[in-house]
Amino acid sequence: MELQHLSHLLARDLALHHLVRDHSRQVIVESGLDNRLNDGRVDARGRLWIGTMDNQLHRPNGSLYRVTGDGEVMRLFNDVVVTNGIAFSPDNRTLYFTDTRRYCTWTFDFDLEDGMISSRRLLADYSASRERPDGACVDVDGGLWTAFFSGRPGSSLPAGRADRHHHPAARYQSDLSVFRRR
Repeated sequence: MELQHLSHLLARDLALHHLVRDHSRQVIVESGLDNRLNDGRVDARGRLWIGTMDNQLHRPNGSLYRVTGDGEVMRLFNDVVVTNGIAFSPDNRTLYFTDTRRYCTWTFDFDLEDGMISSRRLLADYSASRERPDGACVDVDGGLWTAFFSGRPGSSLPAGRADRHHHPAARYQSDLSVFRRR
């Protein structure tokens, strides 16, 4: 699915639709489950990392997938309730992943060249507070910024300790972008 001039990539239900001028190509990411696509992010090599979520919000039916420019879909792991918070470290050696309904964010070792992940580790567990981590991004210093479904974003350092908090004007914010002037 090499993106050309004036092209669009749309996610709908469990399929990706690549639209280029008068042509359309569909890639089915998943089928047969009561799921939908939810969060996604593109890595530095142009691969789309996208996850699915359970439409009932409680069953671990979801998965994380990697989709190449050729439309090759690979499931990397399953047992996900709601995929969110996919992000990459500035050095492209770490992938962050959140399952909102499990109240957890994990890190993985990430190999940029082959697009594989390994060594899953728990970074943050919000189950005691019952706050639902949602979208995420990483700043230039490697700090992971997480938006919470309640509207309260926070930042977790790669070491997993709380750093600082920022309160936006929006009540429900699912992704947070952080910009820093050099």
